[in-house]
Amino acid sequence: MDAWPTFWSHNEPLFRQHIADGYRFKQHKGLAHFVDADGKYATYPTGYITGPQRHTNGNPAPFQVNVHLGADVGWAQRNFKRVDHAVAWAFERAKEVLAESEVA
Repeated sequence: MDAWPTFWSHNEPLFRQHIADGYRFKQHKGLAHFVDADGKYATYPTGYITGPQRHTNGNPAPFQVNVHLGADVGWAQRNFKRVDHAVAWAFERAKEVLAESEVA
């Protein structure tokens, strides 16, 4: 498993659907988020993954990943000692969240 994967293969269909729904992706000063037609913050799509980021602040579990659980819930955020564990958890959690959202 690539130690620094992008989650683009997973995120791309979610990203493209969000854009098709009228949202824009904005990046500014190292921050990225979606905005609506009025330029106001819009939540990420359910199941979207960000990370892994490596924190070098002495954290014994420096690899952080995030999975968006939905507009009413927010983000699931976890830290891991190993990047491959972070990646595996993110993919599994995103898969679960997307399956749950299809049922609802």
